[in-house]
Amino acid sequence: MIARSVIVSPHLDDAFLSLGGALLSGVLDACVIVNVFSTSDNTRFGTGDLEEVTARRRSEDGRVFADLSPQRIYLDWPDWPLRFTLPRPRDEDVANVVSAACRVANAAFVLLPASIGQHPDHDFTRQLDRCLSDSGWMVGYYADLPYEQPQCPPGFVASGLRHREDDADEKARRLLLYSSQIAAAYVAADYRRSQRQGFVETVFVPVGSDS
Repeated sequence: MIARSVIVSPHLDDAFLSLGGALLSGVLDACVIVNVFSTSDNTRFGTGDLEEVTARRRSEDGRVFADLSPQRIYLDWPDWPLRFTLPRPRDEDVANVVSAACRVANAAFVLLPASIGQHPDHDFTRQLDRCLSDSGWMVGYYADLPYEQPQCPPGFVASGLRHREDDADEKARRLLLYSSQIAAAYVAADYRRSQRQGFVETVFVPVGSDS
């Protein structure tokens, strides 16, 4: 089991997409999920009204986590396509919020996306590691789907969070609730991938950490 953690999620669906099985099974004790880029006009069908899309995505996230324990924080920064016209956050501003969440929740770990696919929002979120480490927090990473499995960073060890098949079934059901972002065909493909890999989600924790 991974000790009490704060998960930093670039977008509203990233934490559950990458770690939903572990959250459902309880092998990951996540107390807070910080959603960094939670303002968007983007759906899988195209762009829409900013307020309507943002509200819809937050409603979807609420339904996914309705009976799960992690508190969710929305920082309301605009996602990457909007930052051509709207301001982007500063690393230290986001890191300060994450640090505050860790203190309040008495968290042992901060989990950042490994940024496998080099999406700008995932890259930004991963790059909080230095600010958070400098503030004294133990930082780890999670393999952020839908990208390929990354190499384990130097100084870290991979930890496979294995969950049950019924948790994987429930994860797939809940992923469909993110209907503005995730297509049913992707959910089915993700389930098959998870099945082949033995229903394991991956995090990377510092060597020697007590996880």
